[in-house]
Amino acid sequence: MFPSLRSCVSLFGAPGSEWNLGVAALRESATIGLLSRRPDSLLTIFDDGWGVRPASITIDGADHHYQLCGVRNSRRIYRPESYAHMRTSARLGLRNAGMQIVNESSAVWDVSGGDSFSDLYGAARFHSVTLPKELALSRGKPLILLPQTYGPFKDSTLQRRATGVLRKTLSAWARDVDSFNSLQELLGADFDVERHRLGVDLAFGLPPAEPHESLRQAVQARLDGADGSPVVGLNVSGLLLKEPDPAGRYNLRVNYQQLLEDLARALLARGVVLVLVPHVRGWGPLEGDEDVTDALAQRLRESYPERVHTVPSELGAGERKWLISKLDWFCGARMHATIAAISSGVPTAAIAYSGKVRGIFASCGQEDQVVDGRVLTTEAALNSLISSYEEREEIRTRLESKLPDVLTQAEVQMDQIVAQSAV
Repeated sequence: MFPSLRSCVSLFGAPGSEWNLGVAALRESATIGLLSRRPDSLLTIFDDGWGVRPASITIDGADHHYQLCGVRNSRRIYRPESYAHMRTSARLGLRNAGMQIVNESSAVWDVSGGDSFSDLYGAARFHSVTLPKELALSRGKPLILLPQTYGPFKDSTLQRRATGVLRKTLSAWARDVDSFNSLQELLGADFDVERHRLGVDLAFGLPPAEPHESLRQAVQARLDGADGSPVVGLNVSGLLLKEPDPAGRYNLRVNYQQLLEDLARALLARGVVLVLVPHVRGWGPLEGDEDVTDALAQRLRESYPERVHTVPSELGAGERKWLISKLDWFCGARMHATIAAISSGVPTAAIAYSGKVRGIFASCGQEDQVVDGRVLTTEAALNSLISSYEEREEIRTRLESKLPDVLTQAEVQMDQIVAQSAV
């Protein structure tokens, strides 16, 4: 299918995949997309580790090897993983392992964590995700921005910096129509239909992965215990629950904690078995989902001790997608948790705290299943979510009519991206 040209690809924009399973879904989708098409490719994933390390992934029963290289925006300029050290080494002709890998790349891919090519999460994160793009361009490397969201921007200076990058890319892919429109607005007269493309989120192409036997049995026990009752999933977002000012930062109108609690109890009162699915690992003051998930489970089990389950922390992105694919209905605020569901044909509702979700769901004809927490009251949001659950079979039928085209698009876009990346 592909000409016998070798690809040497560097992938940026997917750090933290060990704890953020949305980022892990993007990273694994890109890795599988490349190595399943060109098994002899030299792939380096730049992450938040240290040094250069070997790694492997199993695709269709075969092991494929690649490498990891640590990189970070650090003041410790003496560390070879810092962008400052990489830039200085390139300017002075000094040895730096990460810089050498970039220099030898036939293409540089960047996914920006899916939604961080924006100042929505602050200027510091925007700076961190923009540095590798500018580094690749400064070395004359073909830069391919994998399907992602572009914007929004509040700061005009940061917006101009982003536009400067977009003008110089070999290609930039938007992951939905809304993001594509934002891409066009950012570029204005510099928009090029051949280089600036409409695609779908990479995670639509992530294959579900059945867990190893012991974990599979543990998960299956949760599903088998339903005794014919609907099994529904609920993702709990630590990002929203731990944000001290969700109304100020995300313009949220709903009381997210109350909405979660009321929704869970309303579903349980209807006789469901409830599986709580965190999608960012971790506990404590940061944005991990697991502690707030466990706290909600504990409260619910006081009234429903046999019908509330949580997910083993060991499950990775593909394994959680496998679990989610078994559910009768799903709801989440973590976007890639909802993509795992909707891409598996599971009727899904999303609780939105930004505009990024609507476009993803619209690609599957499911935009009416996005409950916008910035617009609706808590009561109105709850009513919409309960209606979604009760209409799940009708939603499933509509989703089944649209999903095959989206999955095909995910395959075709990866064919084109890989073809662009050869030496």
